[in-house]
Amino acid sequence: MPIEYSIIGGATPNDYYRDLAQSFINQSWDNTAAKTPENGGKIKEQTEIGSDEYKTVDAWVKTTVGDVTTGMRDSGDFIKIYFRDINHIVARGLYYQFYNSWWICNEFDHFSGIAQDAGLRRCNNVLKIVDPENGSVFSVPCVVDYDMSSPSVQVSRYILTPNNHATVMVQGNVNTLRLFKTNTRYVLSGRPFKLYGYQNALNLNLTTDYDTLLYLDLYLDEIHDGDDLVNGVAYNGDYNYKAKINSADMTLSAGSTGTLTVDVVLNGKEVDRPVIWRTSNPEIVTIADTGNYTVIGEVGQSADITVTLSGNEAVTDSIKITVGEQVVEPEIYLDPAFNKIREYQTIEFDVKVFIGGVEIKPDTVRINADSEYLTVEKTTSGWQLTCNKRSAMPLTMSVTIVDKTYNISKTAKFDIQAVSMMG
Repeated sequence: MPIEYSIIGGATPNDYYRDLAQSFINQSWDNTAAKTPENGGKIKEQTEIGSDEYKTVDAWVKTTVGDVTTGMRDSGDFIKIYFRDINHIVARGLYYQFYNSWWICNEFDHFSGIAQDAGLRRCNNVLKIVDPENGSVFSVPCVVDYDMSSPSVQVSRYILTPNNHATVMVQGNVNTLRLFKTNTRYVLSGRPFKLYGYQNALNLNLTTDYDTLLYLDLYLDEIHDGDDLVNGVAYNGDYNYKAKINSADMTLSAGSTGTLTVDVVLNGKEVDRPVIWRTSNPEIVTIADTGNYTVIGEVGQSADITVTLSGNEAVTDSIKITVGEQVVEPEIYLDPAFNKIREYQTIEFDVKVFIGGVEIKPDTVRINADSEYLTVEKTTSGWQLTCNKRSAMPLTMSVTIVDKTYNISKTAKFDIQAVSMMG
């Protein structure tokens, strides 16, 4: 016969006792010495795995290792935190900040009891690696385990060569899984190590795409040219980025619009990378994420336009746009004019630029089109456009001209119909 229970104040017994437990914790929260003494029980918790943002939560802190007679395990490296909110949920691998240290969650049990708690390890080092995507130094707190013994001492005729092995615990996120690949190298306290393998198969549950807590196997490596032992960054290849805006300083009249472009170069070769456009004064010159600018200031005013490689503020370039007197806007034409191209057809054309009815030869002409449908190539006499395949929707071909003599930079857009061979 099933046990019958009554609703207490409109709540189930489970809700009732959880409310009592939460009330008890709230009333006794300030009457304990278990809180972090530095900030009265408030610690910083990462908002989510992989995030750079932190939020403040209430928690008690308690050590979990009492016996340190071996001299190896520091009780201060192993703690447990108890959350004020009994419904607080965390994940393995989540980072915390308090006691002037980074901490990582390596234990969390949703079923341990009413009060939620988590086991933390103090991060005792930092892993750094140059990000090939932008050339910046990516760093993340980590836990280097106490034991760094040599699994197999390498013996030569005259000397013993150490072969230290380090197990390193770090958060598993989009960036660490992307960057921490087999054979990548790292510096730990002035010594280079190489990543031989890692444990990344301990998924938290069936809904997670990857393990949020990684265990890396690092082995002592030889010092390579380019290793920065002082700053803790090992050499993993050359990733020298440069950015150059395809325009010089310009003087433009109010109301002028155009599009700025930038060349991003990696080790001397142009590459496609996301960039961030900024203006020093949006009340003088505005600029969109696409590089489209609008001059809105008054004569004599100026603003700096800066482009930065996304993820690396050190790779940057800038120009100055000054508001000048009203000038005649340049007119851009295709010669011969066309607005339709057949599938697999190639059209040869030139770009004509006029200012006040006078033709000029701009310093720079750049043409961009949807590469899936259209291919644009420079020829000795001009340009040629090839249709790769037809499109049901009109396509756009952008022509950007820049000239230092006239201090102009303008983009014209042409609609092109890509039709069938019989169209």
